[in-house]
Amino acid sequence: MRRATRASRSKKAIVDEGLISTITSRLADKKRVRRTLPVWGRLHIDRQLPFLIVYRRPHGRDDHGTDSLVLGEAAYLLAPGRRGIQPSLRALIRSVARTMEEAFGAFL
Repeated sequence: MRRATRASRSKKAIVDEGLISTITSRLADKKRVRRTLPVWGRLHIDRQLPFLIVYRRPHGRDDHGTDSLVLGEAAYLLAPGRRGIQPSLRALIRSVARTMEEAFGAFL
C-alpha cells in the first residue's frame, strides 16, 4: 500500500504537457498566467515579459521566507526542489522562455 501512495504523490508532482501547453498558449495570446503547481509552487506572469524569476525551495531543509522575496515580481515561478520533478520544471521553463523569446528576441 505504501508504494502506491508514493507513486501517486510522484505523479502529482509532475507538471504535465497539458499544463505547459495551456501556459504557453496564454502567454502567446498576451494573457496573464496564474497557476498553482502540483505539490507546491506557483507560476505567476502578469503579462509578456522578457524574464522569469525562479525560486526552488530546498528539499529536506527549512528556508523560511525566502520564497516571499519573489512575490513582488511581475513574473515568477515558485517550485519545490525535489529531483523527481526537475525534468518537468525544466520543460515548463524552456517553453515559457521560447514563447517569450519569440516576442522579445531574448529572455532572461
